[in-house]
Amino acid sequence: MAIVPPPVPETKVLWASITLEDTHPTTGIKTSFTFSKKMTANPLTHNGGLLKGSGPNGKATWWPFFQARHTPTNGGRLWWVQGHLLNDKVHGPGEPHNLLPISGVLNTNMEALAENCVKQLVINEKRMLIYVVEAHWEGAKNRKDGNTGAAFHPEEMRKTYGLKGVDKGGSLLWGEQFAPTRLSWSIWELNRDMVTGALLSTPLINTYKGAGNHYDDTQWMNHFPEI
Repeated sequence: MAIVPPPVPETKVLWASITLEDTHPTTGIKTSFTFSKKMTANPLTHNGGLLKGSGPNGKATWWPFFQARHTPTNGGRLWWVQGHLLNDKVHGPGEPHNLLPISGVLNTNMEALAENCVKQLVINEKRMLIYVVEAHWEGAKNRKDGNTGAAFHPEEMRKTYGLKGVDKGGSLLWGEQFAPTRLSWSIWELNRDMVTGALLSTPLINTYKGAGNHYDDTQWMNHFPEI
């Protein structure tokens, strides 16, 4: 009697969030945004279930603040993008909870260093993964008063880069100080134990060499405008 393999599990994803706020130094207007700080896909398979991958829908409350830099006077350059935590080619929705403001440089490098391999493994090779992407807000890590948590990140990023039109030589438009400092990612492969049927995980970082790519890096820094 032939052994029937178990069905491919549906992809399951959890997002954890963080809320940050900052007060404009001259107008006194307070701005607050909620971002996803961690995306965990466990398992991530070619079976998306109810998840439907899509491009960004542009509904994130923070997006207009970052989109403000995309003007004809700036040469139309797309400095910021709505970056997927879970890529749309592996069922990642284009909804605000799966998007973060990241620079085009970070988006390009994340695709080359992690996402292309994830897509190859999941879609083309039908392998099962655990895929975790985390955002980090570390602008306050050098504060002398010891208050280095994410809550102090927007204020410290303003102090570091300055606000355009407010601080002499300032480069940030209001809202850009909320962008994370970096993204990091971890990837494991899941395989079933032939005896127990249990799913066992094996780290793939720095080991998988397929698809012409490899995981030499597990993180990439965001880039903030300095002009």
